[in-house]
Amino acid sequence: MTLYQIEAEHREIENALFEADGEITPELEIRMNITRENLEAKAIGYALVIKENNADLETIEAAIKDLKAKAQRIEKTVESLKGRILEGMQLFGVEKVQTALVKVWMGSSKRLSITDPDKVPDAFKTEVKETKIDARSLKSAIEGGLQTDGATITEHQNLQIR
Repeated sequence: MTLYQIEAEHREIENALFEADGEITPELEIRMNITRENLEAKAIGYALVIKENNADLETIEAAIKDLKAKAQRIEKTVESLKGRILEGMQLFGVEKVQTALVKVWMGSSKRLSITDPDKVPDAFKTEVKETKIDARSLKSAIEGGLQTDGATITEHQNLQIR
């Protein structure tokens, strides 16, 4: 099998896995079956696909982070501009500004302000309880001799790709 054929086969498998939401179907299981003869070629091919997917994932996560930051900046810009328009309209006593492109007017709304949460009737309160476990500290404590029935440390084999 040529390098081109191996790469094409791995791309087909990658695409099929992606379309199946990462689930290995029986047909894929057969195609992905690794024998002693093709272990090295498949391991290298799969590792290259994994590295490429990890790089894509990093790119996507960075883009999401950038887009979230941009969305926050846009929200702040919109709020600042709306505040300036409202301030100007209030200052000059103008109720409405209208052109062929936009219509701007002052409206009123009612906003709730909680002045003393303890005095709000219980019927309007919801208790939220969240428990988080500090896994890093717990692992260190168990490795240091802590005995607990609630957690254990197990050793796993994992794949390293660079």
